[in-house]
Amino acid sequence: MKRKKGFTLIEILIVVIILAVLAAMILPRFLGQTENAFIAEAQQQLGVLRRAEISAVDMSGAATLAIAQGDLAAAGGIPRLGLGQVAATNWQYTCTAFTAAGVGSCTATRVGGPNNQAGTVTLDDAGNFTCGAPYAPVVTGNTNPRGCRA
Repeated sequence: MKRKKGFTLIEILIVVIILAVLAAMILPRFLGQTENAFIAEAQQQLGVLRRAEISAVDMSGAATLAIAQGDLAAAGGIPRLGLGQVAATNWQYTCTAFTAAGVGSCTATRVGGPNNQAGTVTLDDAGNFTCGAPYAPVVTGNTNPRGCRA
């Protein structure tokens, strides 16, 4: 009698069950990472806006420099700040007036986030982030938020 080579049905089922259990443990850790990447994009853009606006105030010698939402959206960039492009596909950016003393803030509002929730991320003049629902602050070392997460 010849012995057939191959796997039995039980062996294949055990392997499939083990893979399903591993996937059930690993997948939830990766599902929220997409939104965290969008938040990182907003934080980076807010930092660029904040530094450019403070620099423009310093260079112009003016007491304040207000950048309106229309200026942020115009042609996808902010010529007054010397920035060529501000990506606004996932976020809508607004900035309040920055003064020579560095008082002001920039806010990013999520456009088309998960379940169409419009979370916000705000960067103030001191470099601290404020997170609006559904985002939570990331605090490292001290009590000042250094970012947001989904």
